[in-house]
Amino acid sequence: LPSIIFLDLNMPVMDGFSFLEKYDGIKPSIASRPEIYVISTVSHRSTIRMIEANRNVNGFISKPFEKDAFISIFKK
Repeated sequence: LPSIIFLDLNMPVMDGFSFLEKYDGIKPSIASRPEIYVISTVSHRSTIRMIEANRNVNGFISKPFEKDAFISIFKK
């Protein structure tokens, strides 16, 4: 698995929330867990809180984003 996953909420086959739900089910079988950052144009504060409260999500990046948002993640 990659060490970082950038997850968009609006994907064509499976949305980001469905991915997080499926990931939660397989997580116990994964030895090395990637960091997951959600990227979206979401503006509803309740949706952002739901993303930030998810125990599998390491961070939220709002679109449009600055290049520095990604650089800071890779510098960790």
